[in-house]
This record gives sequence, C-alpha cells and structure tokens, in this order.
Amino acid sequence: MDRHSPYRSSNTLRSLQSEVNRLFEDIFPGREAEGDRSDGSRQWAPQVDVMETGGAYRLRVDLPGVSREEVTINAENNQVTIQGERGVAQQQNEVQQQSEAQKQGETMLRTERAHGRFYRSLTLPTDINPDKAKAQFQDGVLLIDLPKVGKSKAKAISIS
Repeated sequence: MDRHSPYRSSNTLRSLQSEVNRLFEDIFPGREAEGDRSDGSRQWAPQVDVMETGGAYRLRVDLPGVSREEVTINAENNQVTIQGERGVAQQQNEVQQQSEAQKQGETMLRTERAHGRFYRSLTLPTDINPDKAKAQFQDGVLLIDLPKVGKSKAKAISIS
C-alpha cells in the first residue's frame, strides 16, 4: 500500500483501536489492581465481545458468578450500559472462609477474582432499537441482541 494513501489497512485500524483502548484503560482503569480500595468498595469491568450483522449487534459479556438479578442493561440511541454487582453474599462467604483459613495458619497469596460493582458502557456505530432488544443469560455469559434502527427510505414529498 502506498505510504501516502488516504486509506489504511484494516490491521492498521485495529491496531490503532487497540492502542486507543489501552490508553483509556490506563487513564480510566476498569479493573482494580490487586487489593481493595481504601473505602472497601471495588469496581470492575466485564470483558465484552461485540459482533455485527447487517441488521443488528450482538454483545457477549462475561459475567461468571453473577446472577441475572444482579444485572441491569440500558440502551438508548447508540449507547449500551451494563451494570450490576457480583454476589455480595458470595463475597461475604469468601471473606468468612479467608478469615477461617487465616485462623488455621493459611495466608492468601493472590486474589484476582473481582467482586463488587461492575460497569461497562459501549458506544455502537449506529443507533439501536431498544424496544426490540433481547437478552439472555447462560453459563455466566450475557448475550444481548440489539437490532439496528432501520434506515429511512427516500420518499417523494408532494407540494401542495
């Protein structure tokens, strides 16, 4: 490809998108580093795959250990927001197990599984129809189907 061409290969665009995503993750991290915040709260961002067909978008959101009752999905125009909280009861149970383990002389060496609130907001290339959106939850994966808003067809307008 000519170096001075106004068009770039899709690999170059993907690489640029990855770099921009990495930059935003550095500035606004979606995952906590090891350890909790000083106020005890913790927020994390689930991993999302976004696919597109001619008439819809499909999102696959990894939410292991999260029940459907703990998830809220909002869609408007071309924006989708997924938020909720991973099992507070499960987290309390694990804290109790850690406390019991410490009493027996065990020490937690590494904790990587995030608990607490999660939030993910995505902007899609075109508007979606939230009235026809569908979501299902299976094996820790949230599938969201978001039909695109149909394009209006040209119509002759008569002058009266």
